[in-house]
Amino acid sequence: MIEKSLTRTAELFDRHDRAITIGAALWFWAGIAVYARFIELPDIPRLVRDGFFWASVAVNAIWWAALKPAIEKRRKPNASKDAIAKTPDA
Repeated sequence: MIEKSLTRTAELFDRHDRAITIGAALWFWAGIAVYARFIELPDIPRLVRDGFFWASVAVNAIWWAALKPAIEKRRKPNASKDAIAKTPDA
C-alpha cells in the first residue's frame, strides 16, 4: 500500500517537476530577500518572517535531497523499458 502511494506521488511530482522546481526556487529567493530585509514586509512578527525563510529552506532541502533524486531513479528504469518496447522486431 505504501509503495503504491509512493509511486503515485512520484508520478505526480514527475509530471509537475519543472513547476515545482521553479516555485521552490522563487520561494527560496523570496525568503532570502525577506530574511535579509531587501524586501520589507509591513508589520509581520519576526517569527513569521523567519518562518517564511526557514520553511523555504526545508522545502528545498526535501525537494533536492530526497524527492528529485527518487524521481530520477524511478524515471531511468521506466525510460529503458519504454526504449525496449519501442524497438522494432528484427
